[in-house]
Amino acid sequence: MRVYTPKEISFIKRHFAGRSRAAMTELFNQQYFTSPITLAQMTAFLKNHKLRNGLDGRFRPGQAVHNKGTKGLHSGSSTSFKKGRLPWNYLPVGSERVNGDGYVDVKIADPKTWKAKHLLIWEAANGKVPEGHIIIFADGNKMNLTLDNLIMVTRAELVVMNKLGLVSSLGELTIIGKTVANIKMAIADRTRSLKKRTGRTTRRSSYDA
Repeated sequence: MRVYTPKEISFIKRHFAGRSRAAMTELFNQQYFTSPITLAQMTAFLKNHKLRNGLDGRFRPGQAVHNKGTKGLHSGSSTSFKKGRLPWNYLPVGSERVNGDGYVDVKIADPKTWKAKHLLIWEAANGKVPEGHIIIFADGNKMNLTLDNLIMVTRAELVVMNKLGLVSSLGELTIIGKTVANIKMAIADRTRSLKKRTGRTTRRSSYDA
């Protein structure tokens, strides 16, 4: 469910009067382009907050009919979608948004190709992230997109780090945590190797006897 900030709520309440839901959605997305919403989300918000725009859609005596003199004609209105015309919620390449998981995304191609900004920053400096590896935030803050705050770890390392509580809000400790995780994994691998070797030796000696 979309969670609105107090500023966003105040913005909608101040500007909804006299606007349709679609127009309000477009205005909201222009103001908060990094976290756009859909018409359905706007409709749900207005319903939950019991907001009315004062447009009941009924004609009153003396009010001009909007399609007067066009009987039999079916030409599109000025707001109808036309081929080649961008939709109201279009965001240009380079736009940013915060996705549902709290990561900043950047639009890298039309019509709807997005990529995590922290990956773009890392790859610009270090090349493509190898398979089996991921980029994490040293201090756990997904909004801290400085290169120094981005750490590449293997998925196995991250499992150990999370299990042992080695991911900290202090970036320096998380970096040390990665080293500790590698030591733990190396010890575990060495122990397994020795057990296998000892087991083979024991079985071989028993057989020879």
